[in-house]
Amino acid sequence: MCPPHRVDTYRRAIGLAMPDDLRALAALHDFIADLRTAFELAGPPTYERLETLSRRYQNADRDGGPRILPLAHSTTHDYLSGKRHRLPPWPWVMSFVLVLRDAAVENALDPEAIGTPAQWHTKYRAVRAALAQSRPPRPPLSAPVPADWRAEPADPHAGDPDPGRHTLQESRPGPKVPASVTDEVDRPSTGTLPRASGPDESSGAGSEPPPEPTIMRRRYAEAFGRTGMRLLRQAEGDEGERQGVPAYRLAALLACADRPAEALYWLRRAARAGHGRAAELAAAWDPAAAPAFPYWQGAEIAYQIGLEYDREGLPFSAAVFYRGAAGLGHADAAYRYGLHCLRIGRLRDAAAWLDRADRNGHPQAGQQLLLHALGGSSDGSPSGVCEHLPSTAPQ
Repeated sequence: MCPPHRVDTYRRAIGLAMPDDLRALAALHDFIADLRTAFELAGPPTYERLETLSRRYQNADRDGGPRILPLAHSTTHDYLSGKRHRLPPWPWVMSFVLVLRDAAVENALDPEAIGTPAQWHTKYRAVRAALAQSRPPRPPLSAPVPADWRAEPADPHAGDPDPGRHTLQESRPGPKVPASVTDEVDRPSTGTLPRASGPDESSGAGSEPPPEPTIMRRRYAEAFGRTGMRLLRQAEGDEGERQGVPAYRLAALLACADRPAEALYWLRRAARAGHGRAAELAAAWDPAAAPAFPYWQGAEIAYQIGLEYDREGLPFSAAVFYRGAAGLGHADAAYRYGLHCLRIGRLRDAAAWLDRADRNGHPQAGQQLLLHALGGSSDGSPSGVCEHLPSTAPQ
């Protein structure tokens, strides 16, 4: 692994010329990290205790004082884990800080270590300013899906995202992909399409249909590119001959994209088609009670599916799953997705994802950051970097 001071020097160097979208992503990432640090400095308390303390304010006479929101367990977990991919609203941040100060006192700790609402508001405004300077999101897809929806899009890289998929835009489009690999190129989501109504989370397996087919195909094509469309076609037609594998993989993508109701629907479809692991997960997972099921939250299943695609010689399909797992904090997935971005010439995205992998403790990500700094060119071409890249094929 590279010496930390060399990696930090490189981070500072790219920060001087960092585009607004990556700067906003970094500011948001740092703010969420500060929230987690404050949480630790308060004990840390349990999520249940924070919710209990916040509800005390609801029952007390607070005339003239701040309005404290109830800190629901699932909401607090999602914000601190970065799962919501956006800046929390200020009333929630203010409530979180004030309740944390109470928790610190309860744990015989100094509440001043948490900071005051005024100090946090200064940080909050800085992040909002960085987000405001980033590019606006793309407009939703409005054109209807062609009658022959199996036809592949002409520009397979047109929708490649950057690391801030739900709030930020790509820094530059990817290069043209050779014809020999266009059959597997994917076009992941920018997170801008409106969601269609999903199946009822509390219903039994198969009691509710999936979203209307045309809407669902449009959404999956935009969200997961050709890989998502291929899995959708296979899952819809699987009567057991594929043993539920396509539906299981589709459920993994949807879970990583924070669509628990749809994920559970396809998990149940996979179970009915004979997938044993899907049956176990579907029986154990209640999205209404625990939207971030721990098995999905860790993103290990998406990462393992990515490895399977790599072994099958389908790196672009693998990248869709690495991207989903990396977005939930999986260091190995972030590293592999960063290397994928390097290979297709998306150097800024590669730098951001390798940096995330390095911060999450991946032993080789720092070295790849420095190789990128030494070999990358300003016009976005690999410029000799790829010859230094390790193989991403699973051993």
